[in-house]
Order: sequence, then C-alpha cells, then structure tokens
Amino acid sequence: MRWYGSAAAFLALAVTVSALYAWNKTDQDQAAVLMALHLPFVAWSVLGASVTWNRADQSQQFFAFIVESMEALLAGGICLGAGVIFIGLTAGIFAVLGVQFPEALILTIAPFGIGLIPVLAVAAVYDPRRAPTQQEPTGLARILRIMTWLLLPLALGVLAIYVFWFIPTYFWRAFDERDVLVIYNATIIAILALLAAAVSTTNASGLQTNARFLRPAILSLTTLGLSLNVYALAAIVSRFLQYGFTPNRHAVLGWNIVTLLMLALLLSRAWPAKDENWIAVFRASMAQGMLLASAWAAWVVWGIPLL
Repeated sequence: MRWYGSAAAFLALAVTVSALYAWNKTDQDQAAVLMALHLPFVAWSVLGASVTWNRADQSQQFFAFIVESMEALLAGGICLGAGVIFIGLTAGIFAVLGVQFPEALILTIAPFGIGLIPVLAVAAVYDPRRAPTQQEPTGLARILRIMTWLLLPLALGVLAIYVFWFIPTYFWRAFDERDVLVIYNATIIAILALLAAAVSTTNASGLQTNARFLRPAILSLTTLGLSLNVYALAAIVSRFLQYGFTPNRHAVLGWNIVTLLMLALLLSRAWPAKDENWIAVFRASMAQGMLLASAWAAWVVWGIPLL
C-alpha cells in the first residue's frame, strides 16, 4: 500500500503540474500537446514501478506488467465497444420517443464514461494482491497470443516491402514529408508492441512447440525494425539540422534514439542466447529497454516545457 500510495501521490502531483502549464493553451502549443500525449505513458510507467519495485527478478516482473497492460487494453476495447452499443441503442430508443437530453448532461456523462472504462478494464484483468508474474491467466491472454502469431508473418511481409522496396524507391520522401516520417515512427512503435506480445504467453510447451518458426520470425522482425529505425533517425536528424529546433522534432528525435537502442538491445542479447532461454533473455531485454522509454517520456512531459 505504501508503494501504491506513493505512486498515486506522485501522479496526482504530475497531473497538477501538467494541467497548470497547459491551462488555456491551444492546440498550437506543441509542448502542451506533447504533455497530453505522453502523460498517460508516464502514469503507466509509474504504476509499473509501484507493482514491480522491491520484488525479485524485476525485469521479468515488469515484462509481465507489460503483458497485463496489453490485456487491459483489450478489455478496455471490449468495454468501449459495449458502451458505444449501449449508448447508441439508448439514444435511438429515446429519439423515437421524442426525448432529448440536455447538452450539459451529455458533457458530464461522456468524460465519466471515458474515465470509467480503464478502471473497469484494469479491474477485470489484474489482481493487485498478486505480483505481475503470479497473475491468473485470462482468456484475453490467449486472444492476444493468437492475434500476435497471426500478425507476425503479415508484419514481416509489410516491413520487408517497406525496407527493400518503398524506402529505396522513395528514399527522400521521409526527409521532405513529415507525414511519411510519422507513419514510419508509428510503425516502429507497433513493431515493439508486437514483439512484446509475441513472447507474452506463459505456456512454455506452446512456446517450445512453435519455437521453430517463432524465434526466426521475431529476430527477423527485430532486424527489419532496426533498419527502418536507422532510416527514420537519419530523416529526423536531417529535418532537425535543416529546420531547427521545435518541441515536436525534439521529442521525435529522442524517441527514435530510444527505440533504436531498444531494438539493438533485443538483437544483441537474444541472437546469441541459447535456444532454451532466449525467451527469458528477450523478455528481460524488453523490460530493461522500456526504462529508457519511460525516462524519455518523463523528459517530454516536464523537460521540454522548460525549454
């Protein structure tokens, strides 16, 4: 409870500081927008630290927390879909009856529902009395694993087209067009999420059964992702030198460096690992690399506004 209470107090302070800075700012203020985008990730990192700190084998614990977070996202999507269906049916019924709700009531209910969904999602998948590695498996974990393994060959194909055809053919587009660079960076983040989900199962026999295709697929995807990351980093450095400093370029440059280090760490440790323990090495490396991402997100929230 001390760890959870400390995390809650820190997050309350962090949100207050961010809100005071962003108060009355418009969407043209890049620093305020970056704070809003990164604050949830900082909150997630603090929660992860509170449930894994002072436990044995913290890397494996934090990776388990990452997996539980993915399950919570799936649960949140289900809750959101159910809520949208319920609201749509309710609005339709009352519209037929000629009843219209006041706008003030709608503006009150909508934020309440948005805040309620993540609470319900976490409560559905996570038991705070247990360590992350001791959580009871849910059906969502099986869905996550099946979806990931189905997406792996598709992601490999798309990424191979990116690296071996699109980039050589349209090499300068990411240097000249910001939207193309944004897509590349979003792809890199999606690759890291896919890699984490691919080794998320606690079913050791299932991993061993599929290890013949799983390990080459994961290492190939990591290698292609690293190649794409090097290209994206070159493009953002070029834009930074050409157009100068902005909060957005500063944040993107840092994220490119962080993801490059994460992918390089995964490759350097998982590639030479023995067959029987490469999964554990890959998970620990992913968790350790996430510390860099958490540190950079914290800098974006509180450091960039100071600049």
